[in-house]
Amino acid sequence: MADKQETSKTKYTAPKYLKMRGYMHVTGKIKTSPNDKKKETPQERDRRFGQKLSNAEYIKRYNFFPLLKYIKIENKYKKQNNKEEEKAGNMVFIYKNSKEPLRKNEPKERPIEYPTHNDALIYAFYAQELLAPMYEHLLSLNPKLSESVIGYRKIPIDTKDQEKGCKSTIHFSKDVFEHIQKLGECYTLTFDIKNFFPSLNHIKLREALLELIKKYAEQPKNIDKNTKTAQKITYTRLHKKLKEWESYFKNDKLPPDLYNVYKAVTRYAYMLLRDLKRTDGKRGFDEARLAKIRQQGIDAFFANPKEMREYIAENNITIHKNGKTGIPHGLPISAYLANIYMRSFDEAVMEKLAQIDERCLYRRYSDDMIVVFPAQKCYKEMFEAFFNQTIKNINLKIAPHKTEFFWTEKNEQGFWRTHKEVAFQVGNEKAEIQIKRQPYPITYLGLEYHGECEAPNKEGKRLDVRLKNASIHKFYRRMDMAVRRQVRRAFQKQDKDLAPNPIVFRRRLYRRFSTRGANKKYRNTPKEEPKDKITPRRIKRLTYNEALGYFTFTHEYPKKKPNKKTKKEEYPESMKHKGNAITFAKRCDYIFWGAPAKGLPAPSIMLRQYRKANKLLEKRIAYWIEYYKKQL
Repeated sequence: MADKQETSKTKYTAPKYLKMRGYMHVTGKIKTSPNDKKKETPQERDRRFGQKLSNAEYIKRYNFFPLLKYIKIENKYKKQNNKEEEKAGNMVFIYKNSKEPLRKNEPKERPIEYPTHNDALIYAFYAQELLAPMYEHLLSLNPKLSESVIGYRKIPIDTKDQEKGCKSTIHFSKDVFEHIQKLGECYTLTFDIKNFFPSLNHIKLREALLELIKKYAEQPKNIDKNTKTAQKITYTRLHKKLKEWESYFKNDKLPPDLYNVYKAVTRYAYMLLRDLKRTDGKRGFDEARLAKIRQQGIDAFFANPKEMREYIAENNITIHKNGKTGIPHGLPISAYLANIYMRSFDEAVMEKLAQIDERCLYRRYSDDMIVVFPAQKCYKEMFEAFFNQTIKNINLKIAPHKTEFFWTEKNEQGFWRTHKEVAFQVGNEKAEIQIKRQPYPITYLGLEYHGECEAPNKEGKRLDVRLKNASIHKFYRRMDMAVRRQVRRAFQKQDKDLAPNPIVFRRRLYRRFSTRGANKKYRNTPKEEPKDKITPRRIKRLTYNEALGYFTFTHEYPKKKPNKKTKKEEYPESMKHKGNAITFAKRCDYIFWGAPAKGLPAPSIMLRQYRKANKLLEKRIAYWIEYYKKQL
C-alpha cells in the first residue's frame, strides 16, 4: 500500500512537445522504443528524445521531408456585397427590400499543410522548449502586454491558483464585453490582417527571432527555489542553448540548428495529398499497396524514403516550393513564430494606447484584433491611419472589408446598446446607396455582444451576449449533411446485404447534434437529463498478428482507472466524448452566468438558441429516409 501511495504522489508527466499524432504521412509514426523487444519507461523514453533533439549537430544536418497539403473548403453564406465598394473598404449590402437581404454562398478555401511525425517533433521541441519560454518571459516583464496577446498561449484563469485551469476564448470575450459595459459610452474598432500566415515576410521573421534571443539574453529568467520543477528543466536547457548560440546571435546570425528549422519553415516544400490517391480514376487511395506497407509494421504512404522517391518519379508528382513570403499554418511552431513576428506591432499599439488613455483595451487573438477606447478620447481617423501605418512596417496589410467601427450608447429604456452605420442598396446594384445607423452586435471570438438587457426576475442588468448567428446556421447545415450521409449509407448497406429494412445508426448523430451528446459537466439538473451510457473513443493500434504473420490494425477500448474523488473506475478524460456545439453553448452559459443554485436549473440563455436541435434532428432523419425510399 505504501508503494502505491508513493507512486501516485510522484506521478510523472511527459513533456508537452512529445505529442504522438495519429495522421498518416510519407514516413512512419514515431516508435516509443528503439527496439520493439525492449520496453522503456516514460522517463527513459523522454530522456532519449530530449538528448536527441537537444543535439545541435543532429538538427543542423537534419533533412526535413516535404509537407502534405490539402484544401479545406468551408461554405459561408454571406450578405451579397457591392464589389466596387468592398474594394474601397466600404461594406454596402444589397437588399431585395428593407427586411430580406440577398445572401450567396462564398466557399472559403483554407490550405492545410502538415509535416511528418519526426519533423513535427523537432518543430514542437524548438517551439515549446526554446522559443516559447523566451517569449513568455519577456511578456511577463510587461503585464499589460501579456494580457493583450491571447492567441496560442496558456493564460491561467486565476493567477493565484493556476490549478483551476487556463482561459478559453469564452473567457477572453467575456473580459472584453465586461470592459465595454464598464466604460459605458465608448468606441470599439475590430479589424483583421489580410492573409496572415501566407503573408509573413521571411526577412522580418528572421529579424524578430534574433531580437527575441538578444533581449532574452539581456534579461534571462532567474531560476530560484520557488521555480517549479518542469520550468527549471526547461529554462536550464534553454540557458545551455544560449551559451551555444552566443557567438552567433551577437554577430546578427541565427545559430546553425535554429537556422535549419527556420529554413524548413520558410523555404518549405510540399506535395498535394490528392496526388497520392489512385491513378486509375477510382476514388480514394490504393489500399492494396498500403496494406503491403502495413504488413511491415509501418503506418505510412511509403515504406522508406527510397520508395517515396521512386513513386514520385514514376507518377510525375510535382514537389512544390514556397515563395518569398508565408509560413505553413499546420506546423507546431507556426503559431509561436506568428506571435514573435507580431511582437513589435503589439508593443507599438500598447505604447500608443497608453498615451491616449489608460482605460483603452487592446486584444489580439492571432490576426483577429479588437480595440476599445473611451468616447471622449475617440480619434477614429487617427486610429485607422496609425494601425495601417504600423502594420505596413512589418509588411502586412489590414483587410479593409473586415474593419468595423462601433459605438455604444443608451436606448430609451436606459440600456447600453451597440450601434453601427450600415450601408445598403435596395433593389439591385444600380440603386442608390443608403446609410442607416442601427443596432449592430460586436462579433468577437464566436460570440455576439449586443449591449445590456434586463436580468432574469428583473434583478438589474446583465450582458446581452449570444452565440454567433453564423455558427447556428453552420450547425444545422452540418446536421443535415451528416444525416443525409448516414441514411444514404444505411440504404446502400441494405441493398448490398439484401436486408428487409435499412438500419440507421443514430448514436453518433445524437452525440453531435442533440443535447444527449452534450458534456455532462454542464448539464442542467440530474432530473432533466438521464445518465447516458458513456462509450469511450476506441484506440487504433498497429499490432503484430501472430496467426496471420504480419501487422494489422486493431481497435481497443481504453482501460478504466480509479477516480481519486469518487473512487470509482472510469475511463480517462482524454478518451471520453467531449461534447458538441451544444456543449459549447452550455459552457458559455456556465462561464458567463455561473453554476446553477441548488434545486434550480442552470441558466440557458445561449443554450436556448439550440432549442430546436432535437426536433429538427428527428425531422431530418425521417425526411431523408422517405426521400431514399422513393429512390428505390
